[in-house]
Amino acid sequence: MLEEKLKSARKESTSNTYKMVVIGAAFLFLVSAVLIVATLWPQAPEDASQSVAAEVTSPATGGVAPSGVENTPSASGQNTAADNEADREAFKTALARFNDEIEPAMEQSGLARWDPAGYEAVSKGKKQALDRFGRGEYKPALTQLAAASKQAETLMAAQKDAFVSAFQQAFDAYREDAYEKAALMIGKALQIYPHSPEASALAQKIETLPEILDLINQAEIARIENKLEKEAALLQAVLELDPDRHEQSNRLEDVVKILRDQRFAAHISNGLAAVERRDARTARDRLAQAAQLKPDSPEINLLGAKITALEKQLRLEAALANYESSSGKDDWQSAYDALAAVKSENPNNKDVLEGLQLAGKINDSSRALEQLITQEERLSSAKVRDQAEKALFDASIVAPFSPRLRDMAILLEDLVGKYQREIPVLVTSDNLTDIIVVGVGKVGKTTSREINLKPGSYVFEGRRQGFKSKRVELKIPAAASDSAITVICDEPI
Repeated sequence: MLEEKLKSARKESTSNTYKMVVIGAAFLFLVSAVLIVATLWPQAPEDASQSVAAEVTSPATGGVAPSGVENTPSASGQNTAADNEADREAFKTALARFNDEIEPAMEQSGLARWDPAGYEAVSKGKKQALDRFGRGEYKPALTQLAAASKQAETLMAAQKDAFVSAFQQAFDAYREDAYEKAALMIGKALQIYPHSPEASALAQKIETLPEILDLINQAEIARIENKLEKEAALLQAVLELDPDRHEQSNRLEDVVKILRDQRFAAHISNGLAAVERRDARTARDRLAQAAQLKPDSPEINLLGAKITALEKQLRLEAALANYESSSGKDDWQSAYDALAAVKSENPNNKDVLEGLQLAGKINDSSRALEQLITQEERLSSAKVRDQAEKALFDASIVAPFSPRLRDMAILLEDLVGKYQREIPVLVTSDNLTDIIVVGVGKVGKTTSREINLKPGSYVFEGRRQGFKSKRVELKIPAAASDSAITVICDEPI
């Protein structure tokens, strides 16, 4: 970037020099034109030129025109009024340009400090031009001011050339790591343009050059000693001070790649070792770190496959352990859930399949027996008793593995026996009510009759001509030794 700025500065200097020549030629052309026009017009009255001169604010002091600048009359020996007017206006325009452009440029560039004699000459030339203008010598004043302007532009162009030359030499010396020369030349450049941002920036870089060279030397030593971490840190420090050092930048890229390869290989090796130790968590951590360095490496796939297989095996072993633990506690639902969680990834594992089959049968039998026990009155039905007998047979196959299931089977078997025996029931009435047991049979009209019913829930219904029918419920517990009920229709219609 600095080389481009230098080239741009040279082009600008050449362009400015060319502009100065063109401007000088334009002034000379203007003076010649004025001389030619002066021959065509009669001389203007003296008081007219004096009134125009009064418009210039500079003091009209006496003076002698510089060498080579004379008041050239017209062909008749005198200037015309139009001639003087044109010169006066031209001078005012040139003076405005000098005040608005040239003088600020000289101040900004520090020309007085760089070339005091030249700056003084330009200032003197301007003063002489103003003096002549104040005396009404417009044409010599214009020529004098044009010469001062050209001299100022020439001096500033030379100043800029000197700055560019010193800056370029400082830059080249800096790139060649020649600190002494670089410091000397950038000092000269700053003497010319003290406020140049480019020169100030380069000066700051040059100030860091001794430190940079020391860091580069240390990096070379670290490289010889094969201390790559230290070398990388030193190279990074160099590039922080000077990012444009391509040699150190390229070397840092190589060192970083070597270190990355070394770290990658270490992560893969440690990961494989963790797999051998059956430490899946550590292996997975090493895999993640390796994947950050080389995500598409085939070693990543290899280690990942081994970790996946290990994790699968560990899950299977944990599930079988949970199965054994839960089944030992007679918690066959938890035992079933433990194996069900790994069945999809172990569809042909014998232990999983057999464990699920046993746990499933125990759980199914437990649910069937529990439902029959909690609704024991249904055992009074022959159909339900048949279901109970089948459930007891199925439970008998797996009951040896579950004490709880065995106890439930004993309880249900006892309930089935109780619901099969008949309980004496005493039915009393008014001998006018006709009584039936809904779904069972007819009792008839009686004052007192004993019938036999198995434990369960029954509905007795009484009917009598001219009276409302009556329904009475009777629940006979399995543990009951007898029961009684009264049914009388005594509410007339």
